[in-house]
Amino acid sequence: MTAGATDGLTGEQVISMLRAASEGIKARGQSDLGDKTLLDTLVPVTDRLESELQSGADGDEALKAAAVTARETAEATKEMVAKRGRAAYTGERSRGSVDAGAMAVAVITERISEVWSGASQGGAS
Repeated sequence: MTAGATDGLTGEQVISMLRAASEGIKARGQSDLGDKTLLDTLVPVTDRLESELQSGADGDEALKAAAVTARETAEATKEMVAKRGRAAYTGERSRGSVDAGAMAVAVITERISEVWSGASQGGAS
């Protein structure tokens, strides 16, 4: 699914796009949750965002919750051993450092939440 020519997206469309991205990454990288990749943050963030929206949270609340999940799950990769991607070459030595891709997803999610919050309050970021 692509966004197509639209000026806005529904929460359902965003979730669908994030799920498609995750599945594409899994297929291309032959990876899954627990392999110490960006999927260890992207999938839980998508799940949290979907859960928040389904429970009636507005976009601002849902993004704030997703950003918290993003940071927590990115930090949790520190205890994992990389099984896929470039970090896999380091094996056991990868334990003790966060996965760069997972942290990138966390930083991006946090920034989107900040900008969205500012925009919803009438500010510009």
